[in-house]
Amino acid sequence: MGAVYCLSSRAVPQPFLTFLFLGLLQAPVRREDPTLPPPWQCLFEPTQNATYYWNPTSNVTQYERPVGGPPPVAAAPIPPQDPYASQVW
Repeated sequence: MGAVYCLSSRAVPQPFLTFLFLGLLQAPVRREDPTLPPPWQCLFEPTQNATYYWNPTSNVTQYERPVGGPPPVAAAPIPPQDPYASQVW
């Protein structure tokens, strides 16, 4: 077993501390981008070397940069037309 360190009254194995430390280093990093529409935030994921975008209101994440405001609402479907309604008999 590796070295054991004491953080409080309980002993913690070194592999756990290494995992905890590396996990903190590799957490997503927020990048300031004032050009994003509110409430979107820009985040950088160091383990994937990727930038992604997060909307904290809807909890949506995406790699494509968001544009404008909220996504458009889908239009109501057009009801089918009766093909014989306009014919005169």
